[in-house]
Amino acid sequence: MYKILIVEDVEAVADLQVLKLIRAGVAVETRRVDTPQDFTRQLELYVPDVILCSVSVPKFSGVTALAMAQSLCPHTPFIFVFKTEEEEATVETFTRGASDHVFKTNPSNLPWTFGRAIKQAEERKTADGQGLAIARMTRMYADQVRDLDQLRHQHLVFRKLSRYLKAGVTQAEVYAAVECFGPQLFQRTNGKLYLVHPPGKHLEGVAS
Repeated sequence: MYKILIVEDVEAVADLQVLKLIRAGVAVETRRVDTPQDFTRQLELYVPDVILCSVSVPKFSGVTALAMAQSLCPHTPFIFVFKTEEEEATVETFTRGASDHVFKTNPSNLPWTFGRAIKQAEERKTADGQGLAIARMTRMYADQVRDLDQLRHQHLVFRKLSRYLKAGVTQAEVYAAVECFGPQLFQRTNGKLYLVHPPGKHLEGVAS
């Protein structure tokens, strides 16, 4: 069942629109508003699947409704309802961004227009989900590459240390020291690499 928020001041007009959808086999639940305050409230509480908006409502401009919808729920399909083709031409510049439009004089087109708007919204949602998944996989790959680079660097350091360690410190002890103290265990002075207070040992320069 689709939830439709209808912006229309004449109840009979809204009822006719709903009837056309029901006769076309579309299961709907609707709420009607005709003021900016009620429109904002229903966007937040009702969370409609589709907005069906008359362009000319005495207390509420359809162009204003579109701007509010684009700000509060930009992914919700927004269908304008025009009285005449002349009205459409008058406000065409201001209604860009709407999903589609129908005419009150020809409501029979509403079910088809409604279905197309829903399909396009679902396709955008799927595309957005795929985009998020790709972005997430890209971040995971970047993290893995960074971790691998760190492991390679540590491996090179340990290989060099294993050749030059003094005072009988084993490679296993170096690993244990790194695990305990972290990267700050090493410091470079006068071109040499030093171990800083490893457990139970005190070393001089261990690698050049």
